[in-house]
Amino acid sequence: MTYDQLRCPVPVIDGARNLLSRNQLRVAKTIGGGPENVSSEASMRIVACPIPVLALVDLIREHLATGAQPSEIAVLTRVNTLLAPVQAALKTEGIPVQNRDGTRFLERTGVAAALAWMRLALDHEHLAGTDIMRAARRPTRGISARVIEWMGEQHDVSGLERLAGRISDEKSSAKVLDFAQDLDHIRARSADASAAAILESIRTETGLDQSMRALDAAHHGRNSAAHSDDLRALVALGHLHPDPVTFHAWLSEILRPEDAENGITLATVHRVKGLEWPHVIVYDATSGIFPHRLSIDLEEERRVFHVAITRARQSLRIIADESNPRSSSRSSAHRELPKIRDVEAGGSKGACSGQAGRRRTTTSGASDRRTAVLLGRIPLRSVRGHRRWCRRLDRIVRR
Repeated sequence: MTYDQLRCPVPVIDGARNLLSRNQLRVAKTIGGGPENVSSEASMRIVACPIPVLALVDLIREHLATGAQPSEIAVLTRVNTLLAPVQAALKTEGIPVQNRDGTRFLERTGVAAALAWMRLALDHEHLAGTDIMRAARRPTRGISARVIEWMGEQHDVSGLERLAGRISDEKSSAKVLDFAQDLDHIRARSADASAAAILESIRTETGLDQSMRALDAAHHGRNSAAHSDDLRALVALGHLHPDPVTFHAWLSEILRPEDAENGITLATVHRVKGLEWPHVIVYDATSGIFPHRLSIDLEEERRVFHVAITRARQSLRIIADESNPRSSSRSSAHRELPKIRDVEAGGSKGACSGQAGRRRTTTSGASDRRTAVLLGRIPLRSVRGHRRWCRRLDRIVRR
């Protein structure tokens, strides 16, 4: 048996040990630290907030206020598309960044479709044909390419309605009329609404999110960002720039490649194995992201999370989305978060900046058992496995 000496804080080592102990297939080694490792329980903290990107800005400010240099901080995510709101938030604050995972975010399928819907909702005088065609394709409606071309020749909602009346095929006519009605609905929802609110309506009320999840299903098992991750990141960006009229121009500018020499490192976990920073923030460690819903290897997801948390030498902060939806079995692991906060009794409460509302924080806890509950909470993929995990967690909480 080998000995793996880590330089991260002791509470993180305890959590990492408990995390990997849940894997059936693991290397025979002992995980431990040295005499110089940080031992304070405050070295590891979990933050649950309705708008994680605003909580991230608060944490970065705290580190910089206590004397940390930007180059001593790393923000790690499970997939690269979630780095877009992180980069935007920090650049808006004038904080330099190094993005190790550049991505053509605006060209992603779901992002391009959502932005097309947004422009259509805001433009009441002359609809762009390219936006109509893009929005008509996503979410998928089964409209033929020829009919979509005819739709692109219209310049307003009434033109789309007249087109529906001229089409002899009843099914195609109904689909065009449905599209026009959806566009009217989104327009009504967009009146005096913020960019984030409009994008959330587009995401959930047009069927775009369901359409993206259907595309994701074809990529089950791949180690890559999901289309639904893109929409999640886009809504987070909307919280950073509330004005919907100037949102697209701002987005194009703020997401330009950035590689400041002494900036905060932004990277996916897979890019940083073997690297360390004094301060690490694991961003959006939320059900469906850690473990990722497209993954078919639960034990590998635990190893990925282990790599993420053990990059920290002095402090680790883990940010989760308190408002993560609970509508499906894959996102139902978020139900465990309140129980984890109950286990971690004594955590302080603060406020997220701006619109985010209250922020809940916990320290690493006084016992290995508490850390095990936190870092060993990766759910099983099946509904049956999730129920078994919830029963086990309930027994731990009742002790």
